[in-house]
Amino acid sequence: MKESTLQQQICSYLSAQHIFYFAPLNETAMMIMKIFKVPENIRHKILAFLKKMGMIPGMPDIIILKNLSVYFLELKVGKNDLSDQQKIIHRKIYDDGYKVATVYTLEEAIGYLKIWGVVR
Repeated sequence: MKESTLQQQICSYLSAQHIFYFAPLNETAMMIMKIFKVPENIRHKILAFLKKMGMIPGMPDIIILKNLSVYFLELKVGKNDLSDQQKIIHRKIYDDGYKVATVYTLEEAIGYLKIWGVVR
């Protein structure tokens, strides 16, 4: 399974539960640049612009707002692990008192959502 497929599954689940969520531009921007074969020198300029506009490398893939709280899900497939940048960002999120989890399946995501009280 691709990470984009997992993200679509989780987004569909959240929508069906009427839970407000959004996905930061990070992965989408990278995917679009790959699909359209944007040259490396242009890619760097686009990324520099996006960072100036607030894009933060390493941000989790899905951000959920529920119960006056914010929750973060990082999606991975296969044997992929967090990058060093993701570990830094996740530690900051956790240290600031927010919930953050790395999930590999829809079922695992639902499990965290239940533990956090986002869904029943």
